[in-house]
Amino acid sequence: MINKDNITIKVSTISYINNDEVYPGITTYNADIILNNFEESSSIKIGTLELFLIDFLVEEDAFLTLDYISGLDVYCSIIDELSLKLEYENIGNEFNNIDEVLILNNIKINEKYRGNKIAKDTIIRTIKSVNLHRLNILLFVNPYPLQYENNVNDKNKEDFEKAKNILQCYYTKIGFLATQEDKNIMFTTVSNFIGDYQ
Repeated sequence: MINKDNITIKVSTISYINNDEVYPGITTYNADIILNNFEESSSIKIGTLELFLIDFLVEEDAFLTLDYISGLDVYCSIIDELSLKLEYENIGNEFNNIDEVLILNNIKINEKYRGNKIAKDTIIRTIKSVNLHRLNILLFVNPYPLQYENNVNDKNKEDFEKAKNILQCYYTKIGFLATQEDKNIMFTTVSNFIGDYQ
């Protein structure tokens, strides 16, 4: 088991850019996951994370722009006030005006280091590093096995579905629920997800 104290998360923040176009209201947080060997004074990158913040205060119709962004368009029908209200009720929280939503776009861990609870720790530490952990906002994820990205066919469809089910079970285990709008999209609140993490 890898000691989380040996893991460093390096986060960079940029405006969301797609095909050289800047999208107001969408911020990208990229994190490099670094494993440190302090005895040997060495380090190695073992994974990455990409997180999007959708800010409705900056751009009221920010969620509509998702419909034009490949990979994020699946969230468009979910991230509106009516659907968000349903998701808050589903998770047992009182609904208030939604100003911000987080989307975990992807997290990649080198296969050699999986199974060490690095993924959840990385998500939490990234959120805390950009000071979003105090907000009771919704965090979405679309559990998708990246090895099958743009590569699902009749021959590997069964393996793809198994891999996707494993990911969905993992996110269920760490506190996510399937949305009512689309069962492939899962969510939780940031406050519930982080809990009393130290």
